[in-house]
Amino acid sequence: MDCGVGLGYISSALLPGEKQGLGLSVAFTYNTDEDDGSRAGVEWSISPGYYYFFSGIGKRGLNLGIGSRIILGERGSGTNPLMFNLGFQF
Repeated sequence: MDCGVGLGYISSALLPGEKQGLGLSVAFTYNTDEDDGSRAGVEWSISPGYYYFFSGIGKRGLNLGIGSRIILGERGSGTNPLMFNLGFQF
């Protein structure tokens, strides 16, 4: 099981309207790598993404996102080709 913490930011300044946003997050995770142990340990990643807010970025409502996770660190690197996000903003 992996666990960690991350921090991200989403802005609508670069795209038209208030319903779209571009984001970037940084995360530090502990990877248990239950297969062979070669990637076990702390790793960090950056994740760029695109988000669509159905009610607007500053309002309560459903949002969808798509992005990629770029893993960096001493134990190796790699990417998760495509990740989807479904969220609700309170």
